[in-house]
Amino acid sequence: MLERVQRRYPEARFAVMCADWQISRTTDWLTAERFWRKHAERVGPRSGPSTVMWHTDSSRYQGQDLLDWLQALRDLPELQKADLVVSDNLASVLELRHDAVLLGSFLWSDVFSSAHPGLPAVERFARHEKALLKRFQPPMICVAEAAMPAVLELTRPLQVGWMPENLDGHNLLAERDAVAVLGGATGAAGKILEAAVGTLLDLGTQNVLIDPPIRDALPPIWRSSTAPFLHSSEDFGRCRVVVCRPGMGTLNECIGHRIPVLSTYELNNPEMAHLARKVEELGIGIDIGPGRPTRKKLSEALQMLEAEPAAAKRRDRYCALNRNGLEEGAEYLCSRLEMAAGERN
Repeated sequence: MLERVQRRYPEARFAVMCADWQISRTTDWLTAERFWRKHAERVGPRSGPSTVMWHTDSSRYQGQDLLDWLQALRDLPELQKADLVVSDNLASVLELRHDAVLLGSFLWSDVFSSAHPGLPAVERFARHEKALLKRFQPPMICVAEAAMPAVLELTRPLQVGWMPENLDGHNLLAERDAVAVLGGATGAAGKILEAAVGTLLDLGTQNVLIDPPIRDALPPIWRSSTAPFLHSSEDFGRCRVVVCRPGMGTLNECIGHRIPVLSTYELNNPEMAHLARKVEELGIGIDIGPGRPTRKKLSEALQMLEAEPAAAKRRDRYCALNRNGLEEGAEYLCSRLEMAAGERN
């Protein structure tokens, strides 16, 4: 989305506070390469927190301060100088910039409170965030069909379409012969997806493509029977089904390439459960549920997805989805930039 804003304002400077792993994760993504090549720079601490991290293990938050990243933000001169501030799922930025725009289909305060109730670090973080949301009720760009209830209740939601980069399904490869197993950026469902790979191979599934971090952890005999998934349009175009942890990045790619989704994910993650349920309600996939999928459940879900009546109905559902969210969100951000420029002048 920011890269689209960048196209409209090629001389604008972008300062991004993020973790090193978030940059390294996107080194082979052409859109990210174009973004960083222009007037964009990473700012903030090279060590220490620059965001919050998701863990299923509550003990990881014992004695932790989930607002540590806010101190790093206070120290950024770019924050107060910026014409526009955008924050991904984190509302505490409102303490420093009351006019910030939030982006995402969930709020970290909501997810942490649901998954880890009673932890002092989580309660302090959630109180801080929710007080700011109540006070400022910021605008939040969110996918209309994926936004969690707290986003709709606590912000002024700007509801847009799904955000795939690929919009032209007619240019996809005609031969769909592969099943992909994808885990997203966090690795939180790695063990669950490793087990799913074993089940797929046991079922005799051919042409299994696997996210490299998941594939690297597999036994050698499984690795020899699979191939790495390189997140290219060609690989997505080969997929007849994607078995995945249903994060927004993966779902947007699947929707852009019109691939049915089998959702499997870690226990006690309200965001993943919400998104998996939404995918099933939209008719574009099946929620297998949390935890390791059984052979019976995975086999039945694959058969249901690939049955022709269901496939024909799903094709209609994909055609009906609004997939223009990147442009809609970028248009709103550009309007905010234009407003800021008018106020300066």
